[in-house]
Amino acid sequence: MNFNLSQIPERTPKPRNNGLTMVMDKGLSISEVRNFLEVASPHVDIVKLGFGTSFVTPNLREKIEVYKQAGMAIYFGGTLFEAFLIRNQFEDYLFANTKLETASSTRHDFGKIYEEGENYYFKLNLQIRFK
Repeated sequence: MNFNLSQIPERTPKPRNNGLTMVMDKGLSISEVRNFLEVASPHVDIVKLGFGTSFVTPNLREKIEVYKQAGMAIYFGGTLFEAFLIRNQFEDYLFANTKLETASSTRHDFGKIYEEGENYYFKLNLQIRFK
């Protein structure tokens, strides 16, 4: 910080589990994102792409990658989600914005075959994550 102010709690270093800071990207260009991150990266943890801007943003994947490389969690704002929902396109929203990943193989016995009654089951551990 540039000044010493009393009664300001010390900021925990990244990655933080509490005291997270979220900002809204209201349509920044990729170069504006880079400029923003140059100044704010140490202080910001989560970025919300607000007001459906992700629907019209050119080079959206590249923009998301710039945020990811800076260690930012990123998500689409509620307006875009609501637009999909009221049009009965929730599945389209999920397919466009999520991916399947393998969860922990040790915590949940991934790959284990087990018996329940007269049936045998195979444990698959998949989790859905936003891209």
